[in-house]
Amino acid sequence: EKRFMIIELHENNIYISILKDIYFRESSPEFTEFGKKVFSRILEYFKVKKEAIISYNLLDFYQNNIVQADLERKNNIIGFFRKNGLDCSIKRIKNESFLEKNSFFEDENQIDDYLSLQVVLKW
Repeated sequence: EKRFMIIELHENNIYISILKDIYFRESSPEFTEFGKKVFSRILEYFKVKKEAIISYNLLDFYQNNIVQADLERKNNIIGFFRKNGLDCSIKRIKNESFLEKNSFFEDENQIDDYLSLQVVLKW
């Protein structure tokens, strides 16, 4: 059985969905010690080094993990790399699919045409 983790990055917020049933939110830089521990444990469990895949802002994420990213590709996939035995694909997604499952946003007008990054790890 193929397992996967979905990481969604919205500006400085990181949302993690493991096996589609565990949701975790990281709000940086106001990230609590408890949150850091939980986040580290999740990534440790899946043998993923946090700095290898996620950084605290999208600009760093683009610069560190995506080389010559083509943000306008038709399929929206902007990066693919292998780290620690994981296949990782990165794509831009429209916000609607994620918002159906989550109600973290107060002002829906603010995010009508919002694009986020979705990272899918498979192992």
